[in-house]
Amino acid sequence: MQKILFYKMSASGNDFILIDDRNKGLDSEGLRPFVQQVCRRRFSVGADGLILIESSTRAHFKWRFFNADGSEAEMCGNGGRCVAKLAHLLGIAPAQLSFETQAGIIQADVPMNKDIDRMSLDELLLVLLGRNRLESAKGIPDALVSVDKETRTLLSGSVKDYGVRIDTKERLLEHDCVDFKTNRAAARLFCKHLGAFVRRVDPARGVHLLRELLRERDHWTFG
Repeated sequence: MQKILFYKMSASGNDFILIDDRNKGLDSEGLRPFVQQVCRRRFSVGADGLILIESSTRAHFKWRFFNADGSEAEMCGNGGRCVAKLAHLLGIAPAQLSFETQAGIIQADVPMNKDIDRMSLDELLLVLLGRNRLESAKGIPDALVSVDKETRTLLSGSVKDYGVRIDTKERLLEHDCVDFKTNRAAARLFCKHLGAFVRRVDPARGVHLLRELLRERDHWTFG
């Protein structure tokens, strides 16, 4: 019987089995029944899904995500958080990393090990931006950032020529810069323009918004 090293992780109520398969030790032809078997609760490890870490020439690693029924999916937000954290812990990737998926290249930043309720505005932004983008956000002049509307549930305005709309009631974040649309939105992360925008609102409002967003990120639409 083949022995397989696996890891079990959870994020926001979902749990996953993760396997480092960069050496291609698993039989690709038998993956569907294998996933169904190991994800079956009370009879095996049990999980909401299974994630394989594979080698990539385009990013730090490639992932394959399988639902518990054995079907393969392009992307899963909570699964993405787990695989990024594990890849960093195993030394496969740095804290600011990218991984290849069927949906494209996803960028992720492994957060510091701190309680969200104790994190400052810049610490919260660091989770969503990464260090390089946070520094770039700080470098955008205030004159290029405009908060045009601010209500209890809505923030809207612009950064340079790009629009920003954050609706906490609808859990909707809209922004139209290329970096956000192409690289960041699929992983529910910020670009430098969004970082600069949030830094212009009232600091207490910004902290509250980011804490809410980080806790409920999988329920938000980024687009």
